[in-house]
Amino acid sequence: MPDGYRLVSFVDAHQKPQAGVVIDGRVIKAGDILGTQYASVIDILRNWDEAHPRLARAAAGANSASLADLKLLAPLLYPGALFCAGANYWDHLQEMAEIAKRVRPADAG
Repeated sequence: MPDGYRLVSFVDAHQKPQAGVVIDGRVIKAGDILGTQYASVIDILRNWDEAHPRLARAAAGANSASLADLKLLAPLLYPGALFCAGANYWDHLQEMAEIAKRVRPADAG
């Protein structure tokens, strides 16, 4: 049995987003392991207590595709909330101000 797995979102052959599970460098559609009600990574996370044990037992290679052959997407396609840390916000503003000073044309006097 593989040591672990990773959750991914990818584009399938019909150009539709799919939740996937990477096991040993191969991708298995999450729906093939968990059922069609698990259409996205968010669905998996919302039902983690049920999904995790089933994913941990998933056999490597079953209905899988090479990770290199897939177009990956952001793991969470449509998150319900977005959290940002503003720890470097002021530093970023100062950097942008310095750049703006350097590229702004000199005032015609």
